[in-house]
Parts: sequence; structure tokens; C-alpha cells
Amino acid sequence: MDGRGSLGGGGEKACRASLPEHGAHAGVAGWLACTSLALEYDYRGCLSFPVETLPGTLAGSLAMYGKEPWAPWAQELELAATLTQSEAIIILRHQETQERVERGVSGARR
Repeated sequence: MDGRGSLGGGGEKACRASLPEHGAHAGVAGWLACTSLALEYDYRGCLSFPVETLPGTLAGSLAMYGKEPWAPWAQELELAATLTQSEAIIILRHQETQERVERGVSGARR
């Protein structure tokens, strides 16, 4: 866990970050733009989990925010695993549907 949070994690299996009052993460990609928003809503901790549609293919991330930095409980890790797997399935199904629609449209034009 390297402190990059959901805004710069880049595919780690899980990432935990904290946001100090004075934006110590401002030098990390993504944090500077969101520091004021996080502070406005009183978020100081973040857990981030990658959503992979295929092994090694990052499609997004799931982030859990909290008022304080925390170490996740086993139940939170299980929930994150279930949610990221569900997200991956939904994204893959959507991509497959879009590809079928595009093939159908281009096939109809011939």
C-alpha cells in the first residue's frame, strides 16, 4: 500500500491512502485536483481496489472513502472483491453488447 489512493493507484490489488489537512499528497498525480473536494466532504481515508475485466486489463477502480484512515476489516475486503468482480462482469457484458451493436450496424450498411 503506497499511499496513492484511488486517484493514482494504477492497478495495485488494493491501495490505502490518507489525506492530511494540508494536502501532503498534492505531489501525487490526481490528488491535487481533488484535495479541496475531499476536505469539503471531510474525507481523510480511502481504500481503492482495481476493477479488471481480464487479468491485467484495468477497467476502473472501486473506492471506499471514510472520515479517517483505516485498515480494512475482512468483511470490507470480501465486499470489495464481490463488487469489483460484479463491476468487471457488467463492464464486459456492456462491451460485448456494444461490439455486437456496432457489427450489426456496419453489417446492415453493406
